[in-house]
Order: sequence, then structure tokens, then C-alpha cells
Amino acid sequence: MDYSSLKKLLFESADNKNMEFAKKVFNTSYKIIGLMTPTLKRIIQEHYKDDDLKLSDFELGEYQEIDITYLAIALKRAKSYKDQMEFLKKNLYFVKGWAVTDVLNQYLKKATFAEYFPYFELFAKCKNTYEVRFAYVGMLKHCDSPDIEKIAPLLRYNEEYMIMMAEAWLLATVAIKHSDFVYDLLKNMNDEALKKKTISKMNESFRISKEDKERFKALRG
Repeated sequence: MDYSSLKKLLFESADNKNMEFAKKVFNTSYKIIGLMTPTLKRIIQEHYKDDDLKLSDFELGEYQEIDITYLAIALKRAKSYKDQMEFLKKNLYFVKGWAVTDVLNQYLKKATFAEYFPYFELFAKCKNTYEVRFAYVGMLKHCDSPDIEKIAPLLRYNEEYMIMMAEAWLLATVAIKHSDFVYDLLKNMNDEALKKKTISKMNESFRISKEDKERFKALRG
């Protein structure tokens, strides 16, 4: 299958009701084709090895599902974790929605904290919102690492909503195993929005004790 045929398949597989729902949920400047997530994953799995499907033919930056498909196919074709991350270094600049960045973890090969951290540093310092968001979402796979405190200098304060939400998600997850580290961060944090959102996400977690939740709630201004 070539790109033209794949694009036709994506549109033919759309669900109009899901398209309207997705527009509200994703709140993005992308156009939405309207595929259900299982359908999109199945198409990617069935066609990523197609010899006629060339990455250079993809039309990027317009449809959310096409950008996801492009990135997912590239990651599935990559031979190593390093190859995957080097590809993302060159190809996340056009992304303009959290639905794209947040799905990439499931296509990444297993890696250690040490292997991911240089890329975390790189993406966390980027100017593009969704490259930065990818840095924090990518770190979710390494929250149990004893080296997790290395993320502290790379947190972005008083940043836009999509970055702040990813940071809060990350810190709330880190707090499951490293509550004292996160407590000290929040205690000395001047970014009230990030602090409150992190505590809110912690409160939703079933993996954080009631005692820790109460301790963190007391930090709210």
C-alpha cells in the first residue's frame, strides 16, 4: 500500500460521531479525520511494513491521525532505541497537538533512564510546545529510577497550559515512589498553577497513600 491508498483508507475508516467528540476533547488546530484509537492502531500495525509506503510521501502538519501514523510507522521501523530518538529529534518540530506526543511512548523500545535522559534534556529545552511536552511524557516511563531527581533543573515554570499539565502528570507519578523529592520541589515552588495541578493529580491516584495526599494538600496556597 502506498501513501495515497493509506490516506484513502484512513478517511474511509473514519467515524463521524467520533470526529465531533475528538474535536472537543483534543482542542487542537489539527483537522480531525475521526478514527477510533483501536482502528488507527490496527491500520498502523497492518501496514507499517508495506514497501510502497514511503515516509517521504506523507503530508504532515494538517491531520492529527496522519501525523500519528507517520511517527508511529517510523518508530516501528527503527532498528534501535537510539534510531527512534534520533528520528524524533528531527521530526517533532511540526507536531501541534498533545494527542500526537502522548501516544509515542507506546511505540518506543525499552530503554534505561540513562539512555533517555540526554533526549529529555534536549526536548525540555526546546521552544516548540509539543517537543517540550514530549520530554515530560517520555519521562513517565522512568519515574521509578533512583536518578529521577535529575529532572529538577529542567522543569519549566509558569509555562503554557500543555507544558504545565505534562509536568504535573510527571511529578504526580514520580511522587508514587519519590514523595519526599516531589514534596520538597512543591514546597519551594513559585509556580502556583503547577503546584496545585500536581497535588490535584496526586489526589486522583490510587497509588499514593492517604497520609501523603494530606501532607501535599497542606502545601496549597
